[in-house]
Amino acid sequence: MLGDPALERHYDERNGGGNGLLDPKIAGRSQRQTLLPQDGGTEESGTLGRATLQAITKVDLGTNSQLNGPRGSTLQLIFEVTNFRQTPMQYFFRVNDELSYLRALNPGSATIAPDQTINVVVTLVINPNAEVGARDKVTFSTEGVDRVSQAAFVTVTDSTGLSDSYQPGLWYTYSSRCEGRSSPGTCAGAFWTVEITARDYETGLLRISSSPRGIVYKAPFTAGTRDDVKATYTASCCQPKVTITATDVSRNARTVSLDVTDIWLNEAGIAAVVLGVLLLIALIVLLVILIRYCVRRRKRAQELPIYRSDARGTRSTR
Repeated sequence: MLGDPALERHYDERNGGGNGLLDPKIAGRSQRQTLLPQDGGTEESGTLGRATLQAITKVDLGTNSQLNGPRGSTLQLIFEVTNFRQTPMQYFFRVNDELSYLRALNPGSATIAPDQTINVVVTLVINPNAEVGARDKVTFSTEGVDRVSQAAFVTVTDSTGLSDSYQPGLWYTYSSRCEGRSSPGTCAGAFWTVEITARDYETGLLRISSSPRGIVYKAPFTAGTRDDVKATYTASCCQPKVTITATDVSRNARTVSLDVTDIWLNEAGIAAVVLGVLLLIALIVLLVILIRYCVRRRKRAQELPIYRSDARGTRSTR
C-alpha cells in the first residue's frame, strides 16, 4: 500500500461496491456512513458559535487539493481535520470513491491535540481510458467519537485542463445583530449571526472559510458543486469582525470583511433609501423645469414692445 504500509485496500460491498481505503483497525466496524451536522448537533446549536465549535470535529478540503486532471494523471486531495474539543482525540480515517481511482490514504489514523489541524492526503490516479468530463465522487470520513464526512467531485479533463478566471459569487445577510450590545460593557453574553451563500458556475465551489474560524455549513455539500452552498457564522458581540472567503476549484477566491457594528441596511431599508433618492431626483428635475419656465417667461415679458403717446397724439414705440 502506497503512503502507509499499515493500510490495506478494502472493497465495501455492503455500500453498493466502489473503491475504498481505510485503517484496518476499523475494518471490522460497521461501514455505514453517517453524516452529522458539522456543529455536532442540531442547526439551532450553531447559535452558540465558537462555544459549540469546541465540542466538534470539522473536516475541510484544503485549497491545494487537485480536483481535476487529464487521463493517467496522479492527483492529491488534502483533507484538513480539526479537533475543536478540549481534549486530545484519536481518529481513524477512511475514503471511498465511485470510479475506483483511489490509490492511497495517508495517514490512516492520528491523535489530534485540542484546537489543532492535521492534513490527510488522499492519492488518486485517473484511469488512462477514462472519459473526458467524467466525475468521480470521493468521500472522506472520520471514524471514532465523531463521524464527519466531506465529499468532493474529481473531474477528468483533456490535456488543456479547465479554464476559470472568475471569482465565485458570495452573498451575506445578518440574521441577528448586536443592537445595544456592541460596547465592551454590554457585549458579554450577546451573539450575532450572519448567513452566507456562495456559488461558482465555472469549475465549482471548493470551500467557504472564515477568520476567525467558526463557519458552519448548513448542510453537507460536495466540493466542486455548482449549486448554492449555504453556511452560517456566529460570534460573540465582543468579537464584531470576521473575514469570509469563498474559494473555487481553480483557487479563485472572493473575500468580504464584515463588522457587525457598521451601519447596515436590510432589503426594506435599501428600498426606502432608493425611493428617497428617486424622489429627491424628481424634485430636483421639477425645480429645474420651474426655474427655466420662469426665466423664459420673464425674458419674453422684457422683449414685448412698449407703446406711449406724446402731447401731439402721436404714438412712439420703444
